[in-house]
Amino acid sequence: MDDKLCLEMWDNNSNYPYEKIISPRDIEHSVKLAGRIYSFEIKIPANLEEGQEIGYRINFEKDNKRATIFEDYEFYYIPKKKPKPKKSLTSEDKAKALYTLAENYRINNLSEPALKEYEKVIKRYPQTSWAEKASQRIKEIKTE
Repeated sequence: MDDKLCLEMWDNNSNYPYEKIISPRDIEHSVKLAGRIYSFEIKIPANLEEGQEIGYRINFEKDNKRATIFEDYEFYYIPKKKPKPKKSLTSEDKAKALYTLAENYRINNLSEPALKEYEKVIKRYPQTSWAEKASQRIKEIKTE
């Protein structure tokens, strides 16, 4: 089938040769009225492949009369955005997380689990500022 013809054909047409990208049940939408202005919110899942686009049009109907924002052949396309890359945790971040866990144990008078977590900070992340703090806490707990 001619790709140009597919561009002019809806994916709900039985002759459409490709897999559907998205279906109506995948889309969440809401309409709110604030004074004399309607607000439309459309939520589209982020599971599209890079480069795919979704088009939409809005129709208004009243007293058997119909108006559309876009002509039948015009659509506003929403390109898929690339997800932001996940920030990788630094040694300082990881040490801080363990230290915070140890602090929670200490505050709740659970000295043994606290000592184990402080020791993990020192062993796994010796070059961090949290290792020095953990060492100080160990001394404090042992002198109590």
